[in-house]
Amino acid sequence: MQVDGAIGDFVMIGMGVQIVNRVDHAIDELGVPMLWSTWSGDREQTDRDTVTIGTDVWIGGGSVVLSGIRIGDGAVVGAGSVVTRDVDDFSIVGGVPARVLGKRFADDGQRIEHLARLSELVQSRKV
Repeated sequence: MQVDGAIGDFVMIGMGVQIVNRVDHAIDELGVPMLWSTWSGDREQTDRDTVTIGTDVWIGGGSVVLSGIRIGDGAVVGAGSVVTRDVDDFSIVGGVPARVLGKRFADDGQRIEHLARLSELVQSRKV
């Protein structure tokens, strides 16, 4: 399966994670059975079709990330979660559906310093 979108640097994706592709079939075609509905590959791509995973993200095993989702930099998705909406930078989310459980760092200063150090690491290693 092809997933449209982007994955940042330093990302961990656990075993059994499912990243849902584009919305597979149209569900609103009058008089057309679901079996014959328009497949997503037959239409133009929209923002709802892409998944964006930021830098330094950890998606725990068995999680499901639905199409159209953005997982922000530094975010953590707990194992077995179903991500149905965007995840803010450095948020820790979990559950079905996933909800915010906390933040990875206590304040903006720590978040800024963390990203600066990651940037230095990338530059020094030319990753």
